[in-house]
Amino acid sequence: MSEAGAVFANGPSPDEALWQVWKAMDPPEGYRGEIIEGAIELSPTARRSHGLIANRVRRVLDQFLDGGEYACYQAGNVIHNRKAWIPDAFVAPEDTEPYRDKDDMGVTADSVHLIVEVVSPGKRNQDRDRVKKRREYARAGIPV
Repeated sequence: MSEAGAVFANGPSPDEALWQVWKAMDPPEGYRGEIIEGAIELSPTARRSHGLIANRVRRVLDQFLDGGEYACYQAGNVIHNRKAWIPDAFVAPEDTEPYRDKDDMGVTADSVHLIVEVVSPGKRNQDRDRVKKRREYARAGIPV
């Protein structure tokens, strides 16, 4: 075994290494990072029209969920097996404290009941949100 292979064998798994890099990241202003299908993806924060749509959906969900045990959240991390996603909105229990991940970076995917992605124009955005992230949400067992 090569010296590099020996170091890797004793080091963190690829998922753990990505997780540690993601936690330590300080993306440039206007960008956010997610761990999607084994890679850290940086994407710009949304345009005004994208934000307006996401906020409209959140307000409707807030009204629908008012008085119940669930709430709608924005700009939060959803964590599953050392992967991290930032959906445009998601529905989880009103009290997320029992569902925070062990590093307190977000809520665990098993507490999330619905994900909202407002898909921006462009093939790259559509592939990320409609294909890659959709597969990740399904693997995590998020029902909607």
